[in-house]
Amino acid sequence: KFKPHNIEYNGIFFRSKQEVAVAKIIDKNRIKWEYESKAFKLKKDCYYIPDFELPEYNCWLEVKPTANPKALKKFYLFQKKYDIFLFTKNTKKIEFLNWLIEVE
Repeated sequence: KFKPHNIEYNGIFFRSKQEVAVAKIIDKNRIKWEYESKAFKLKKDCYYIPDFELPEYNCWLEVKPTANPKALKKFYLFQKKYDIFLFTKNTKKIEFLNWLIEVE
């Protein structure tokens, strides 16, 4: 069951305040992004929509303030094929920026 997109930032509606906080970090660092831009079929009847695409880096970001085992399972399946960074409530901005340098 999906949470509605009801938190607006810069003309885009997000599912959580944490996603908005990540969008602001990305914007502050002048990185182009798209929100929930693509759905990926991971296996039969199993789809995954990453929160953010960073097209210039050819990578993805996922925001998970709490670790839901079912959601994390999809994240790890996706991570096997694509570069993706997981933001949790404990993630520091510098960890994300260092990761971007590595995938660049």
